[in-house]
Amino acid sequence: MQSQKEMTSELYRAWPIFLLAFIRLLFFSIFERALSNYLYFVVDISESSLGIISSAGAIAYIFAPILGQFITSKTGIRNALILSSVLAPILMGAQIIYFEPWFLILCRATLGLTMGLYWQGR
Repeated sequence: MQSQKEMTSELYRAWPIFLLAFIRLLFFSIFERALSNYLYFVVDISESSLGIISSAGAIAYIFAPILGQFITSKTGIRNALILSSVLAPILMGAQIIYFEPWFLILCRATLGLTMGLYWQGR
């Protein structure tokens, strides 16, 4: 039988993951809306290009859990979460620097693949 201290520490380990998930989804949704508005109203990107840019991450995320499970089985869940948490802000920051549609599509597709490291579908 486990002691109270062991049970408490096991239950506590899940909370950082839930907190990270909440912050990540909140930040992604705010950033995506702000970037889309900026690209449409200030940079003057066409609607069709903006639609492709916005959907590139979702399309990549269709295949991302397959890749995410493969990488996670090789590196471990902890390292996959760290990799995903490091790559996501770098890719989001890169989207702010350069506004060419091909670069934004590449960043969004890579972000979709990093989401497969975080949400593996297990």
